[in-house]
Amino acid sequence: MPTMVKKPTSISIAVAIALASGACKLQASDRSVGAEVMGTFLCRDLKNDVCVEPSDIFEATVPVVHVTYKTKDIPKNGDVYVIQWIAEDVGQAAAANTVIATLNEEVKDAVPGLKNYVVNSRLTKPTNGWPVGKYRVDVKLADKTLTTARFVVK
Repeated sequence: MPTMVKKPTSISIAVAIALASGACKLQASDRSVGAEVMGTFLCRDLKNDVCVEPSDIFEATVPVVHVTYKTKDIPKNGDVYVIQWIAEDVGQAAAANTVIATLNEEVKDAVPGLKNYVVNSRLTKPTNGWPVGKYRVDVKLADKTLTTARFVVK
């Protein structure tokens, strides 16, 4: 069962279809962050809630794809972020726009004075590798899409 704590934590998720499994992490941060690091990033690895070598192109053998969304807009406790991983076009591997994983994460750690909020999620490589094609990750709050990150597996 997903849980949320004030300090970073990973949460394992069972995915309904056999494409992948994932984890999600939300973190409130009181660090001052410049506008240049706000936004949405995809990468192979995260360090301190920042994508290491952001990319939108991955090999079919990449073990994990991470997405991080950092915003200066602070959610309220009780708000729920919805993170959807979607296979937009992966040929015969799945129908167009197949939702691979959906994570619902309730905000429980928003406190007055926060300067930004971080939502992290990851999807691990399927046993036979990632199907080649186009993917996207949608991050929503209160049924409103806040950001979309697209990537390609070659």
